[in-house]
Formats: sequence, C-alpha cells, structure tokens
Amino acid sequence: MQNDSSFSRNYTNLFPNAGVTFNASETHQLSLSYSRRITRPDYDDLNPFVFFLDSLTYGQGNPYLQPQFTNNFELSHTFKRVLTTTINYTQTDDIIAEMLKQDTENKITYQTKENFSKMKQLGIAVSLNMPVVKWWTVNLYANVFNNHYTGIYSNGKRNDPVDIQITGFMGNMSNTLTYGKGWSTEISGWYGNRFMEGLMVSGQMGAVNAALAKEVLKKKGTVKLGVRDIFRTQVFNGYAKYSDVDVDIQNRRDSRQFTLSFNYRFGNNKVAPTRRRTGGAGEEQNRVKSGETKELF
Repeated sequence: MQNDSSFSRNYTNLFPNAGVTFNASETHQLSLSYSRRITRPDYDDLNPFVFFLDSLTYGQGNPYLQPQFTNNFELSHTFKRVLTTTINYTQTDDIIAEMLKQDTENKITYQTKENFSKMKQLGIAVSLNMPVVKWWTVNLYANVFNNHYTGIYSNGKRNDPVDIQITGFMGNMSNTLTYGKGWSTEISGWYGNRFMEGLMVSGQMGAVNAALAKEVLKKKGTVKLGVRDIFRTQVFNGYAKYSDVDVDIQNRRDSRQFTLSFNYRFGNNKVAPTRRRTGGAGEEQNRVKSGETKELF
C-alpha cells in the first residue's frame, strides 16, 4: 500500500519591472533596468517515476521542486545605435539545477533536479549590428560571465557544502550578403567555453552554419538551402565534481543537418504585422516536454 503523495502550494509574490533611458547625445544612450521574474519547474521534472538511462544510471523527477526567483540588474551603453555594451548582475534563489546523485557503495548514479540555494552571475556583453558595405551586414555578440553556485548536496546519507565558480565565454556572429536578382547568402557561427548545465561545467564547443536563399514569385516567396554545423564541432563535453561525484561526459551526435525550406508571404506586405501576444497559457505550454528523449545532460 502506497501513501498519498498529493500536495498543494499557494504563494503570492510581486514581480516589478522598471527601466530608465537617458539620451546623452545623438551618439551616446544610457539605460538602467531592474526586473524580477519567476521560473516554474516543468511538469516532466515533477514526475517522480524512474526512467533508465543505462544499466547503472537512471533518472527521476522531483515532485517537491519549488519555483526559482530571479532578480536582474542591467546597465547598458549604446554608441551610435550600432554598438551596445551591457553589464548585468543576476541573483537566482532556489535555482532549479540538474543534479547527479551517487550511491557510491552500490555504484549507481541517478539524475534529478533540485532547488539549489542560489546562483550569482556577473557578466559583460557587447553586441554590434551594422552594414559593412551596402550588400554585407554583420551582427556580432560576445559575452563574458562569472557564475557562482552555492548550496548543499545531499544524497540521503551525506550533506556536503558545494561552492562552484567558473568564468566562461559565449559568442556568435552572423553575416548576410545580398546579391542581385533576389539572391542572398547567410554565414553564421557560435562558440562557447566553460558554461554550466546545472552543476556540470562544459568544455568548449561551437558550430558554423551557412545558407543560400533566392526570392521567387515576385519577392513573395523564398527558397532556402542550408547546412548546420558544417564541420561537426557541436560536441558536448564536460565534468561534474562535487562531494563524492566525479563524472566526465562526452556526448557526440550527428549534428550536421541539411535543410530545404520554402516560405511564402500572403496579403499586403505594407501592412504592419499584428503583434504577437503571449501570456500565462504560453508559459504553461512551455512547461510541457512532450516526446522529449531523456539523456544524461
């Protein structure tokens, strides 16, 4: 006979969002913003049933997950409306973190999600969006950040303090080249090093993508042929080291993909599109992970 595991929660919180912008001149703009937001756990992560990843590893949801709360401060400077530099500080309490837990005696590892104490992030980001020449537009983005996780690791037998701090980098670039008669080329790529998936620290990875497009049917239609991860460099590798957990992971899959798409624009192109509205229903839909395949990180 099983005990009833049902429960209910009620909570009320405020989520202010404020910002101010100062136009110092035609060349320089400054902005300061603050926001507080909530992230609720996905329904799949609340499911307590066990799913097996291999003979020695399994995963399990956590029905006691609480939502996480984030406070974010940003200070931005824009130069000539093309170069933006942003400094941000973020603190997330009860952060929902992917955890590896270990039964060392029985040599069994399982994966779950828990509310870790807190995560603090300090970062600086630079973005540039401008035409190099009339037919070539470039978009650059670079972000250097420091993540600091603190909390308690518990596997039911031991409670150990965890203090993990890393400095990482994330950057991407996209180029759009337009030619005559509706032809265009897109070349893009991204690179990341030492970012975190829960309490796992990842190594370097990235990808280069390309696409060739042609406008057809009086510029209402577009045919595009593209390839993602040309050099097959999107290989995840990382490690988790805390308490008695010491795991190295490499996850390689066939990430090179070829796509052929056709897009057609109906109606009057001069009419502004209706603004897309999102609300609570959209957020609830995002919490459903229907059909996802479970894997270790």
